[in-house]
Amino acid sequence: MASRINADSSNGLQLVSDSSGEVQFQSNGITQFTVNSSGATGTGLGKVLQVVTNRTDAKTVYSGSNNYSITELSTTITPTSASSLIIVDIHLSYETNTTQTFKSTKDGSVMTASGYEGYNNLAGNQRWSGLADPAYDVDSNSTMSHINIRFFDASGSTTSRTYGLDIRTSDPNNKTFYLNRCIGNAGADDYENGVSFVTIMEIAQ
Repeated sequence: MASRINADSSNGLQLVSDSSGEVQFQSNGITQFTVNSSGATGTGLGKVLQVVTNRTDAKTVYSGSNNYSITELSTTITPTSASSLIIVDIHLSYETNTTQTFKSTKDGSVMTASGYEGYNNLAGNQRWSGLADPAYDVDSNSTMSHINIRFFDASGSTTSRTYGLDIRTSDPNNKTFYLNRCIGNAGADDYENGVSFVTIMEIAQ
């Protein structure tokens, strides 16, 4: 037998519990969602449970390798439910004059879980296979580029995890990548600087 704990008359949402230890949220007598030891379940979900943001103004030059973890973008979130969907949005200001691919990472490794791979899963985890590639730019020396990348993950647990982005050359040679700046100058007239952002959202499922 459910017993009401509290009611919010402003929106009609009622918080109730029963002897099973579950907590239910009801509106107009209809259960919108239930929270128990396994997380949140039920109807009325798809809501944003939390948002984590990260901004970097660093003007970093990555060189000497053919694969870089863009460490300034690494952003940590601790899900509140094991059944949530995680959405990662990245706005990246950069410059490069070479062929490269962007790959999504989780806890420092390229994401490989089925359906959430950080690359084209038909091509596999090859150096030329990623979520996207930098746009071709005829003036890489003095004009920055930018790209928006979105990827997803299933929370699976309430364990903290860190999402990020790798950039890898699509051949075995060492190449250079410039974050938030142009190639020809770190910042001056006609040599623009930018800002990069990460937004992570936990969505109830």
